[in-house]
Amino acid sequence: MSFKLEQIRRDLIANAKSSELWDLVDVYGKQLDIKLNEAMAQGVLIAEKDPLKFVASLITSMDRNVPIILGNHQWGESEWVLFDQLFSPAVIFGLQKSTDGNQPLFKEKDQGSILIPTGGTSSDALRFAIHRWESLEAQSFMVQTFLGGEAINSICCLPLFHVSGLMQVIRAIASNGQILFSQLNELESASKLVAVEDFCLSLVPTQLSRLISKGFIFEKMDKFKAIFLGGAPTSDSLLKKAKDYSLPIVMSYGMTETAGMICAQSKESFLAGNFSSGKPLFGAEIKLNTREGFNILHVHSKSLFYGYWGSQLFERGEGLSSNDYGHFLEDGQLIIEGRTDNWIISGGEKINPKEVEENLNASGYIESALVIGKDSKEWGQALVGILVPKGDLTDKALVDNLNDYLKQNLANHKLPKAYLFVEELPILENGKRDNGQIGKLLYSVTVD
Repeated sequence: MSFKLEQIRRDLIANAKSSELWDLVDVYGKQLDIKLNEAMAQGVLIAEKDPLKFVASLITSMDRNVPIILGNHQWGESEWVLFDQLFSPAVIFGLQKSTDGNQPLFKEKDQGSILIPTGGTSSDALRFAIHRWESLEAQSFMVQTFLGGEAINSICCLPLFHVSGLMQVIRAIASNGQILFSQLNELESASKLVAVEDFCLSLVPTQLSRLISKGFIFEKMDKFKAIFLGGAPTSDSLLKKAKDYSLPIVMSYGMTETAGMICAQSKESFLAGNFSSGKPLFGAEIKLNTREGFNILHVHSKSLFYGYWGSQLFERGEGLSSNDYGHFLEDGQLIIEGRTDNWIISGGEKINPKEVEENLNASGYIESALVIGKDSKEWGQALVGILVPKGDLTDKALVDNLNDYLKQNLANHKLPKAYLFVEELPILENGKRDNGQIGKLLYSVTVD
């Protein structure tokens, strides 16, 4: 089914701002119609910080079937340089930015494309996954079926340029639901505006950790219809804390290329103490293919993307081979073990950083951990632990205690060669690593 503006409920925004939304749609529609031919050929960039304006520009552009490019308003100069090498949009929502080129880029077959940035967490990587309304709608119906078929209402505190935030808007539209936008630290106040038992919440592990560590878990948080958790690995210690609060966590697995989650675990299973990514949703299939000793996840789904912009389109029917590996439990629950592209080779040994992070988190001395490889003349890559400490130990005492603990549980070559102590891990708001900040941190530490 193609997108129709008429299908959206007039009170899409679950507060008094719905009328403001439709006023913006009228204004943006007139602006876009003036340059509609150019927009069809050059595309529309949406890099809005304001969520109401983002939604207005998104549905206005989808209604006119113009190619849409989503951008992060917080990208730095290097990201925008890379962007400008790829695109010269005819219409820009959200930035006071001009483009030098006016060359037609999109063809008739590209009408209706929605380009979602993926991998753009460092200055040397910026690419866009191509979706269409049909793939986004398919993912929405998968989640709707998982939840029992009712309308999907969400409180959204994730970035809208990222698939994790975008799909909350799409699911509300496709299922005739509502959405309410909130900052993470204002979540309790936002929850008082709606019946939380009818609303879902989506979090990345960093956000969940912040809510728990800062004492922001509020009285009715356990009443949400579901709290989807995904986007990055989650430590067992954090999951146990969430279970202790009786939070209705729905652990999930997905990626930009699948328009978000394609695998989910019921909240009942989570609260029973089972921590997995659940089972494939209706309309998705995950197979394990052995590659270089790993059981690689190979995905088939109606929500699968159409390829990366600027690359040869792949055959969607053949599915997508991911970089994730794992295994299935006997009851069909999926366990994600890690990513093949995250492994660190140090002194000729292949090391899974997730294993080291799990042991650091289990030590009792830290709140959270991130293990990174830094180039080293002696080791090739040397392990560096970036940690958020807890307690009053000195740095030296903390390092000694951590190393003593790790030596009891890991081979010596898996011990970090250096530690960095920070107040907060270098993680972006979408749950992915902030490679720019990580680079600065690693620059400050010396390894052999």
